[in-house]
Amino acid sequence: MNGQAGLAAAYITQLKEQAAQVLGSVVAASLVPVEYNGDFNWSWSDGSTGVNTPSYNYISGAVTPSTDQPGLVQVGGASTLPLLYKQLINGIAWQFSAADNATLQTAMTNSGTQATSVVSTYVAAYGAPTPAQITAAQAIVPSVATALDYIVLYQAGYVWSGASTSQPGLSLYAMQNAEDLGTLLQYAPPSAQQVIQGIVAYLDALGGATRLMDMQSLGAFTLKQIRNNQTPSATNGGILLFNPISANSYLGYSSNKTNSQILQELGNAGQKVTLSFTATKSQNSSYNIAFAGGASLNFFGDLLNISAGTTFRGDVAGQQGSGSTMTITMTYPGVTIIPFAPAAYQETSGTTRGWFYEAILYQALQNMKAGTNAQSGFTFVNGVPGGIALDPMA
Repeated sequence: MNGQAGLAAAYITQLKEQAAQVLGSVVAASLVPVEYNGDFNWSWSDGSTGVNTPSYNYISGAVTPSTDQPGLVQVGGASTLPLLYKQLINGIAWQFSAADNATLQTAMTNSGTQATSVVSTYVAAYGAPTPAQITAAQAIVPSVATALDYIVLYQAGYVWSGASTSQPGLSLYAMQNAEDLGTLLQYAPPSAQQVIQGIVAYLDALGGATRLMDMQSLGAFTLKQIRNNQTPSATNGGILLFNPISANSYLGYSSNKTNSQILQELGNAGQKVTLSFTATKSQNSSYNIAFAGGASLNFFGDLLNISAGTTFRGDVAGQQGSGSTMTITMTYPGVTIIPFAPAAYQETSGTTRGWFYEAILYQALQNMKAGTNAQSGFTFVNGVPGGIALDPMA
């Protein structure tokens, strides 16, 4: 080896240190160099809802460890981040802790008679829920698995309450604590009164376990909405691209900096990083390189290749008269940070927007690591899909 890897590592270390000093007041995170991925198109926005296609292709790439240089990361192709994120979300499910599961099983045993009564009363009035009906209900209430779920969570919680299909229906806790459940279920037909009375008795028998069941239902609903929003549209936070113009929506990304702000900061000559090192010629056309505060290293080969039109092209350091020792100083003006983030998943009144929910990934990873000691919540059921590195620099 000609020492290129060592020189690159020393250069990167110095660059990180200098950049951290310049940007220290605006960023608290550790800076990680990105392997060259082409120039970033800073003019990313059309000033409205459109994003420049070259910019989008850059920011939508997944970040993974560099295969060439330790301490660096590389950016994948366009939309590789959403593809990996989709794999992660599809590998997540909601589960109870061992203690909460035991509590729930006891409550279900204690409420077994009342649960049977709810189903039999409903079947007598409307017939047994068919597989097709349960499948249709699952598209709205993903936690529906049994006839009892269909009656209580879907028919009562959604249909009879008049809830929107894009938001969680009535919680069991809300129904349990209603002064008059019949009034709360305002769209229930008159023939449903006996069913409603049965639901009241069932919820009373469940006791505090309704909170646990609501947690499970909300978890399943959230996962369903995130999966739905991975098909972007104008109503769920999707964006359009320009340069060239796109007809379809793409998953949303945004920055808190406008094009003009970015251009102004790039032109700030006072906000700069300056790197210097000395190079001393030794035998066999090699150099002894030393950065300030760092150990010296040997490098063999062309040190400062430049091209000056058609008049000169080559290694300046190797030209006659260049001297045996030289100091090279490089200045990078306009050092700045351009923050971008995927559109965060949000639940608002009657709708959901965005697609990226980091908290779910974190909780799923922690619960997977905890094993039998996991808390109730999201987890990776069969491990992190595809060996995806959730912390590339760990």
